[in-house]
Amino acid sequence: MSDYTVSVILSAQDMASPQIRQLVGNLTSLGASTVKISGNNVAATKSQKSLTQSVFGAISAFNHYTYALRTVGRMVEKAYDTAKEGAIIEQTTESWGRFTESLGQPIGLLGELRQASALTVTDMQLMSDTMLMASGTGDELGKAMLSAAPQLMEIARAAQLLNPTLGDTSYFYNSLAMGIKRTSKFRLDNLGITIRATQAYKAYAAVLGKSQLELTGEEQQMAMLNEVLRVGENLIGKTGDAASSAVDPFSRLEAGTKNLWNAG
Repeated sequence: MSDYTVSVILSAQDMASPQIRQLVGNLTSLGASTVKISGNNVAATKSQKSLTQSVFGAISAFNHYTYALRTVGRMVEKAYDTAKEGAIIEQTTESWGRFTESLGQPIGLLGELRQASALTVTDMQLMSDTMLMASGTGDELGKAMLSAAPQLMEIARAAQLLNPTLGDTSYFYNSLAMGIKRTSKFRLDNLGITIRATQAYKAYAAVLGKSQLELTGEEQQMAMLNEVLRVGENLIGKTGDAASSAVDPFSRLEAGTKNLWNAG
């Protein structure tokens, strides 16, 4: 290599050195900036993670608080319902005592109704249904219906055994009462109890010594009650001694459990 060539190369290196040093400096600055940005990203990631944990913690605490409120709410509602039910039971029992006493009925009427229903109806249902049956009537009809209540319950049970798809014993008992009070033979026919209203009115009018047209509304109701009792005897006879159904054990269990709960 000639001296001239070496001189050119050295001259070129001298000229390039400032640019190389500036490039190295720029790269160094860029590296430092990158490290700083990376550090900031790490710090930001930690902050985001902390914020996320705080948010989820707040949500979890809120869910626990909401669940606690709902639990307390259900407990308060249950306590309220229990207290209300207890008050209804107490009121019904007191009303039953006063109602039966005012119409001269024996204390053992409720026991007779239990036996007639084969223990498949709760005491509360027996009392409320029977008071509803005899309420809104004259004293004579009210006393007659209360006296006939155990027999009407037996008829209702027999009708239910023959037509179980229509409803339970309580339904038949209420329907009998409504049919008598409204002198509605159609309602009674729907229960499988065929009533000849004209015949019933004539028979009762003869007992009273008057014509059928002279019967009052309450006397017609009495005539209907007598006819239901007469036809009902035939209905009871159809069920025979096997007056029970496959669901009776379950109904007795439910009624007995409910009675124990109400008594407590």
